[in-house]
Amino acid sequence: DLYDTRSNSGDSYKWLALRDSLAEISFLINRNSPSVSHIKGNTFLRSPKPNYDSAFFYFRKAIDLESGYAPYIYTMSAFYDYVGLLEEAEVYSEKALAADPLNIRYYAHCIAYKFYNSKFDDARVLIRKGLELEDHLGISFVSLLMSYMENDQAAFERSLRIFRQQFPTSSHLRSLTGLLSAAQGNKEEAINLTRGTE
Repeated sequence: DLYDTRSNSGDSYKWLALRDSLAEISFLINRNSPSVSHIKGNTFLRSPKPNYDSAFFYFRKAIDLESGYAPYIYTMSAFYDYVGLLEEAEVYSEKALAADPLNIRYYAHCIAYKFYNSKFDDARVLIRKGLELEDHLGISFVSLLMSYMENDQAAFERSLRIFRQQFPTSSHLRSLTGLLSAAQGNKEEAINLTRGTE
């Protein structure tokens, strides 16, 4: 149907405004659409004066209406990250990964929250599990993380150069560069890079 618009990556501001307007109209027609609830949550979160309570309500409603849909669960993780609740963000990143276990993006974010919350052994387990993915990008990505976890900075730098050549448009490049900055002791730069990713 018209308002079941789940993908918003790369949308222009004009499209987002149009989509939000359509969502508002659609919500009046059908208050039980999970996709419209999800969009309304984003609308409240992105407004000039964000309404976190309303955003949470609609994100939670989307999950309740379509339980097990990984993108809605992942959005809740991103929401908790946005408001600085990283333990909760980690919980929902794990739920999103459980709902879509072959999604390398969910692996990356789940591993990142393990790092943020100092659960390094858990991060190692996830990295090793990620190596089992039949995904060339995924294998390259988690191999990089493994060399980082093993404190082999030279191997990490070599692997990152290869990764950048193979996947120059990868959305993971910022976070990987941030990890390298962290290994080199550039904490502020590392935070800006890793927290600036989607």
